[in-house]
Amino acid sequence: MKEKDVSLGIIGSGRMGESLASYFIGFQFPIVWMCEFEEDVDKLRNLIVKKLRRSLRAGVIHEEDFNTRLEEITVSTNPEYLADCNLIIETINENLEQKQELFYRLDQTINSECIFTSNSSSITPDEWCPQGPRIERAVGLHFFFPVGYTNIVELIQTRKTSRQTVQEVMDFTELIQKRVILQQEESAFFLNKLFLDFQAGAYLLCRRALENSGDTCK
Repeated sequence: MKEKDVSLGIIGSGRMGESLASYFIGFQFPIVWMCEFEEDVDKLRNLIVKKLRRSLRAGVIHEEDFNTRLEEITVSTNPEYLADCNLIIETINENLEQKQELFYRLDQTINSECIFTSNSSSITPDEWCPQGPRIERAVGLHFFFPVGYTNIVELIQTRKTSRQTVQEVMDFTELIQKRVILQQEESAFFLNKLFLDFQAGAYLLCRRALENSGDTCK
């Protein structure tokens, strides 16, 4: 897969949405960044301009690149701009009903070849994706924050996800220079579970050390 083959949609303007957008600005493919409120459009657009200006001042890009990237990045509340995307990454609240409603609406309007992905760290694709043909083009794509400083992404497939979809997403992760961990839904979010085990172990060590010193663990 080459950059010219990608047309990316990002949905959500929270911390992860901003981190993804900031990272993907460095690649040469069109981006549609969707936010919920009209008053956020200018704010997000300004974030993009500031990041590109920093790259311009640092000599990372030239003036022509600066202008081209600005033209290729769309910030809007209108989902119709997602129509030409072939990959969409959702980063809204970790709320199952909201994700289901979002993807149901997208399923009615976005072309059938577009791959639907969610950055969810706990909800699997089979839960949020509308049942039917679309499930073959749906996966979980869990990035870690901050996106620019982590090189791992979890790819969660369902039993119905097509091999072609998995391969296309893996090609995309290679293009954006991320190492992918391919997981089935039954074993999804492996790294999150591992981190929780580490945190629990650290807490127990802290508690034991404090109890031995006569203090209490807070």
